[in-house]
Amino acid sequence: MKNFKIFIAVIIIVLLPIAMFAVENYTAKKTKTAPKIGKGVDKIWSQVTMVPVNKTVVFRDRIIEPNPKPEDFNVSFGMTWDNKGLYILVKFVDDKFIREIYKDDPISDWSRDDNISMLFNKNHEFDAGEPPMEFGCIVTYTTEAKATIKLGVPKDAVKVGWTVEGNTYWGEFFIAWKSFAKPLKAGDKFPFEFRARDDDQAPDRKQDYPQSFFQWSTDQLSVEGSGIGMGVITLGTEEIK
Repeated sequence: MKNFKIFIAVIIIVLLPIAMFAVENYTAKKTKTAPKIGKGVDKIWSQVTMVPVNKTVVFRDRIIEPNPKPEDFNVSFGMTWDNKGLYILVKFVDDKFIREIYKDDPISDWSRDDNISMLFNKNHEFDAGEPPMEFGCIVTYTTEAKATIKLGVPKDAVKVGWTVEGNTYWGEFFIAWKSFAKPLKAGDKFPFEFRARDDDQAPDRKQDYPQSFFQWSTDQLSVEGSGIGMGVITLGTEEIK
C-alpha cells in the first residue's frame, strides 16, 4: 500500500505541471508594412493565420448560453508585428448585436455589452501571479476602454478600427511596444490571453452578466487575477510579403 501511495504521488507530481501549462501557442509573422487601422480590413491580413477563441470560461452559474451555435457567436484572432508594436485582427460573429444600455458611457461599462479584451503582462513575464494588463473594447467602439485609462498607457499607443460586414465585425488593433516595460524582438515570447463576451439580453434586463464568455488559452476566469494560464505568443522571423 505504501508503494502504491508513492506511485500515485509521483504520477500527480508528473501530471500537475502538464495540466498547469497546457496552454495555447501562436507564432506571429513579422510585417514590413503596417496594416492601416480604421480604413477597412487591410489586405495584409490575408497572410495572417486566424485562431479560434472558443473555451467557455468557468464562471459559476452566470453564463446562460455556454455553447452558442457558430452563427450565434464565434470569435477568432490573428496577429503580426514590427519594431513599433503588435497588430491584431479580430473576427467577431454575432447574430444579435447589442450595444445600447451603456451607450451614454461606453468606457466605464465596456465589459457589459458585446466586447473583446486582450490580456498581457507589462514585463512580459509568464505566470507572474499578478493581474495582467487588459486592453478592452466594446465591439464597433474605437476607443480602448481599460489600459489607457486605468494603467497609464498613452492613448496614442493604441489604435482601434472596426469594419462591419453583416453579422461579422472585423476589429483591427495596434498596441505599441511603449505600452509595456520593454519592447520585444524576433524570437521572443510573451504571455497573452484573448477574451470575448456576447450579450444577447434585452435592453430592460435586470441581469448583469454576459450571455456567453470565451477565452483563447484557458477556461479559467482566474487568469484575470493571476495571469496563470495565459497562452504563449512567439514573435516569428517569417515575414509577410
